[in-house]
Amino acid sequence: MGATASAGPGVGGRLVEHCSWRAVFWLDLPIAATAITLAPWLVPEVRSTRSEPVDVPGALPAASGLLALVAAMAASPQLGWSSPPVLTGYGLAAFLLSVFLLYEHRCRHPLLPLTLLRDPCIGMNAATPALCPSASWVPCS
Repeated sequence: MGATASAGPGVGGRLVEHCSWRAVFWLDLPIAATAITLAPWLVPEVRSTRSEPVDVPGALPAASGLLALVAAMAASPQLGWSSPPVLTGYGLAAFLLSVFLLYEHRCRHPLLPLTLLRDPCIGMNAATPALCPSASWVPCS
């Protein structure tokens, strides 16, 4: 992982400089093809012993809220951070994600068990990029 992380910017820079920025995306194709080809042999099959229902009512406000958030973030530079459509998008995202959290708190089989976020290894790593972009992770053993 360290080798690829350190080689990535150099390889990407050379591809962009000598080919096109689109060449960076073509680099993923052989990696994905190799992973798809080798996965049946290298990844062990795991079957769940529990059969819990999929939390569709929880997935709807989560997906809608994230979509509204991404749309508002994408429109912010062009329309302005205080424009009515952008503020509406952020407000809608806050509302829908709040609905998601409230529903997950009371759901019998939640999509995201909120008790997971009490574990510092999970909760801090989930919150750190948003709160402190310079801190990339909290070490866990």
